[in-house]
Amino acid sequence: MPRQFAVMLKPLMDAKFPSGRAFIRAAERGRDEDSGAAYLSKVLAGTKPAPLERVEGWANALNLTGTERAHFLSLAELSHGPETVEAEYLRMHQELAELRSAVREARQRGIVPRQPGRQKPE
Repeated sequence: MPRQFAVMLKPLMDAKFPSGRAFIRAAERGRDEDSGAAYLSKVLAGTKPAPLERVEGWANALNLTGTERAHFLSLAELSHGPETVEAEYLRMHQELAELRSAVREARQRGIVPRQPGRQKPE
């Protein structure tokens, strides 16, 4: 079963590149395409972890920035650990997103001040 890194990588890659080989060509200039494409296939299938020494190049080729890039790199690192750790990280990541959304909504409704500890002047 693919790890979450592969689940994130596949649609990003498919949207920008016609093939895995084209992605490797763009992301790993100068690397042997055959071995790069073969390893990529194993990553996407979930049989190999993300190559940490190359994922920055992959993120660059995908034009990832900000939190999306940080999440991509975190998932690459997590692909080297136990699936239970990855699952817990993803659970906490989802919970944090939900909490941020709830706080944003509360602020829009005036329930929570914009800056903790500071009230709007009345």
